[in-house]
Amino acid sequence: MPANTDNCQDSAINPDIFVTQTSDLRPGYVRIPLFNEVVYPVCTPRYLEAHPELSTVEGMRNSVLLDLNPYGRSQLSEQVDWNVWFAFHSHDLQIPASESPHYFSSNDYSLLVQMALDDQGLALGGDHLVKHLVQQGRLVRPVMEELTLREAVQYLMINEKKAEDPACGRLKDWLIARFK
Repeated sequence: MPANTDNCQDSAINPDIFVTQTSDLRPGYVRIPLFNEVVYPVCTPRYLEAHPELSTVEGMRNSVLLDLNPYGRSQLSEQVDWNVWFAFHSHDLQIPASESPHYFSSNDYSLLVQMALDDQGLALGGDHLVKHLVQQGRLVRPVMEELTLREAVQYLMINEKKAEDPACGRLKDWLIARFK
């Protein structure tokens, strides 16, 4: 007799707890906003020391820009590349960042962060992904300008049936503390 797989299928479709950027309400889940996406330039202290022009938005334009592109990416995300970031902060820049003679583009965010850590350029860091590297001093913010994506919210979703479960409660509390 075949094993009953209903429970396995049900748990795969209805996880107890997960994080998502999807803003639609999912029936049977409690939705708690965790954070908005915040993006800012990062590089190593050594790279900044070698390139003091990075202390201004205009000076960053001629640096080695490590850029995230959407091609080949399947996940849902707001696309903030250097063109978007510069357009938001420097309306008067004449040349789009993508025409910079020192420009590297990849759809692999981990590669771009590693390149920044290896003193190879300036990357756009998502705060929730690079904040710990900034706190450790491995990366620095050459300017304080940042872009907050008000529409890009990460939500913690908790199955209503598990909302009072102590394990889910501990995970929920830890996630909320981590991102607040």
